[in-house]
Order: sequence, then C-alpha cells, then structure tokens
Amino acid sequence: MSIKEAGIKPPVIILGMHRSGTSCLTGSLQQAGLALGDVHTANPFNKKGNREHPDLMVLHESLLESNGGSWHQPPKDVVWSADYIKKRDQFCEQFVGAGDWGFKDPRALLALDGWLARFPDARLVGTIRHPLSVARSLHRRDPSLHTLEEYMQVWAEYNRRLLAAWRVRPFPVVDFDQPDPVYMASLQRVLPALGLREGLVSLVRRFGLVKGLRLALGGESEPFFDPDLRTHRLESLDGLPAEIAELYLELKQMASAW
Repeated sequence: MSIKEAGIKPPVIILGMHRSGTSCLTGSLQQAGLALGDVHTANPFNKKGNREHPDLMVLHESLLESNGGSWHQPPKDVVWSADYIKKRDQFCEQFVGAGDWGFKDPRALLALDGWLARFPDARLVGTIRHPLSVARSLHRRDPSLHTLEEYMQVWAEYNRRLLAAWRVRPFPVVDFDQPDPVYMASLQRVLPALGLREGLVSLVRRFGLVKGLRLALGGESEPFFDPDLRTHRLESLDGLPAEIAELYLELKQMASAW
C-alpha cells in the first residue's frame, strides 16, 4: 500500500537555518503532540537534543551531495531523482496512522520542493535568528570548516530560501532573538495556527495518569523552551555586511507579519 493510499496526513515541516532555534521550536511542537519518530533527544551541542531524525538527516545530506553540494555548501538547485523520491516515501511510511506528524532538519529548507511535490498541503512553520549568533555558534562547533564571514553567507543562502518560500505561501515564523516572554507567546500562537494542541493520550503518556489528567483539564505543563538554550541574543546590525543586514531586517519583518 502506498502512503497515498494509506491516507497519511500532510506533515508539519519546521524550516530554518542551523542553530536558529529549530530544535526549540520542534521540541515545543512535539510537546504539543506532534509525532516526530525516533529523534535525537540529547547531543553535545544541544542539551535537549536537536530533535532530528537520523534517517532523514542521512537522506537529505545524500540528496544534497548528489546535487553537488552539502549542508554548508547549498547547491543552487536540488533535483529529486526517482531513487530519492522512493526513499522519501519510505521514510514517511512510519507515520501512517500517527495523526499529526512532522519533521525538522535544516537541510529540508534546501530540499523543500521535493517535499511540497509530495505534500502540497504541508503545514510550514519557520524560525529565524541573528546571522552573527548563528555564525558564532557554528564556528565554535567547527572552526576549521568556515570563517565567521563564510558562515554568515551560509546563513544568508538558507534564509533567502526561507523568505522565498514564505512569499509564495505565508506561514508562521518565530523570531529566536525576541525576549523570552515574547518568544514564548509566539510559540503559543504557533500551535493553533498549525492545528495542534496536546491531547489527553499524549499528556498521560508523558506525565502519568494523575498529572496527565490534571494538565488536560487546564493545568500548565513545563514548557520545552529553556532560556539557557540561547547562549546569547543579538539584534544589533552593527558590523554586519550591508546585504546581510538588509536580509535580516526582511526576516524580522516577515516574523512580525503574523
């Protein structure tokens, strides 16, 4: 049976550059009941895990390599061959009957056309972060791969594609540079925009029967977002190349539009 015949729901696709709050956004959606499959829940660079499915990471990186690029050298165009289309559909099979499901891998932003070809009604949500914060975070992780300036250019390539996708079909975008209360409020607005809310079964599974029932009847669960997840927060344009600053301002405007 194909995934189309099985009636799988369109996924929620989390879009954003690496180190831009995608993990925090995805963890918050997972807490609201979004099925992600067997994702990473801890790693050296994110104490709550990057919430990425390892099979999907391998698929996307291999796809980028087949198009002459990689996550840090995005190819101009990404063509999905029949073999990769088959692998994409095989990955999706695990979510048949899962209800609301989705995935997060920053590489998905580079490969988005192939996902929208299969799921034109996919629910999209994005996140943005200051280019220098992203570049510094990536440079700390791997200083030999790129300079700070080069990492900012990678940031620009991803976010140009985020902006282009949003212009075709606007979707919610959260701003990881916002103060904590504002950011948490934006996360709460995302849930109904995506048609999500955490149900009783999910709450009982995570918290046990008594606490799960209490939460389902109106109590508050501890949010996934932890201010310590952000090592620093920038908003100033000082020192940014003109084209990077201009793009960042466009992204900020995009995030404030919904």
